[in-house]
Amino acid sequence: MTNKKWNPEKSYKCSLFLAGVLFFTFAGHWGHLEMRDSEAFLTPGIGEGVMPIYPLYLNIVRCIFGDWYLDAASFLQGIMAAVCLTVFVSALTTLFSIKKGEGYLLWIACLLPFSIELPNHLITNVIFAEGISYAFYYLYVLCLLYMIFRREKRWSYLSFFMALLMSLMRPQLLLLYILWAFLFICLCVVRKKKKIGAFAKSSVLGILGILSGVILTYSVRALYTATLDRVFIKAFSTVEKSTGDDAKKDADGATAVSVFDGSEKISLDSNTAQFGSAINVRGFFEADAEDEKYYKTEE
Repeated sequence: MTNKKWNPEKSYKCSLFLAGVLFFTFAGHWGHLEMRDSEAFLTPGIGEGVMPIYPLYLNIVRCIFGDWYLDAASFLQGIMAAVCLTVFVSALTTLFSIKKGEGYLLWIACLLPFSIELPNHLITNVIFAEGISYAFYYLYVLCLLYMIFRREKRWSYLSFFMALLMSLMRPQLLLLYILWAFLFICLCVVRKKKKIGAFAKSSVLGILGILSGVILTYSVRALYTATLDRVFIKAFSTVEKSTGDDAKKDADGATAVSVFDGSEKISLDSNTAQFGSAINVRGFFEADAEDEKYYKTEE
């Protein structure tokens, strides 16, 4: 029998991954956190401006872990971040012949976007799309770097696919198609001898790539809304109305205000930013003479 030799490359990757798991598990806040933006992802049915990847992720985790799905989602976000950083740093170590010690310094630098809220919490603790989009952005950048330095068509396709995946997490990330098209045009011009012709042809292909990417993104969103989204709405609709949420609002000192907009009655929570603006709008248009004292400032 031959003894297996110790592989420093595997040890390097394992050390990066284990360090990432420890960091994303124990740094900052333990468990999940909910912000105001979290409600858009926790409410059944994706609303305006919400892309399908993160709600799909939460719904799948909810089907598996039940009532503990938010803590599980937060933990898995940390695991995904650890995996993405391990792949990114180890790939750059090989691509640019970086020493292992420099690779660890690069790994520490890659933690900065996740650590902007420390010592309170990590980005991966929060239930919103950034909990996974930050991590996958490193994979998008890695595909672009391989596209530039390897100059193989498959990396152009993978970069486009990563742009599609990222745009399905947040609508603002549709801009990644533009970055992909810009690099695609630059690489085409560099490779060809006839620069003007290559620029014209690659510009047309880049613009078509951007348009097709945007169309594909919103087609996938529409398909999700018409199929899986309705399935999850039916599956979790019975959970939405519970007395526990009302009791929690009372305990937090939240009050409600009814605002009339024509014939429609809108109920707003005093914990939201819309509460103050609704009061100002109603006061401006519906103030009576006796309400003047409430708008006077002390001299």
